[in-house]
Amino acid sequence: MKYHAHIYWKDSKEREVALAMRPSLRLMGCKMGRIWDNPIGPHPISMYQVNYDDTIKEEVVRFLKNNHGGISVLLHRDTGSDLEDHTRNIEWLGVAIKLDLTAFENER
Repeated sequence: MKYHAHIYWKDSKEREVALAMRPSLRLMGCKMGRIWDNPIGPHPISMYQVNYDDTIKEEVVRFLKNNHGGISVLLHRDTGSDLEDHTRNIEWLGVAIKLDLTAFENER
């Protein structure tokens, strides 16, 4: 199974926390997504995506839980259905962010 983590920030201090996690996540074997300093798709604030699979899931989730520093992180499976992946069986670290689900209107 494949998974995504979306790591969000709303100011320069949170951005530093978010970006400081990238080297460790990369060393674990995660594929790092592009850094978006403005909203993209359903994500209403700045973020980047982290891709990982079952072989490192426990390590990645444990690292994020211990190092997210209070910033918002969305964890979800990557099933191929963006709407389902961003609304069902999700886990938030920090404060949940209201996603713009209109980005998935083609899936409804």
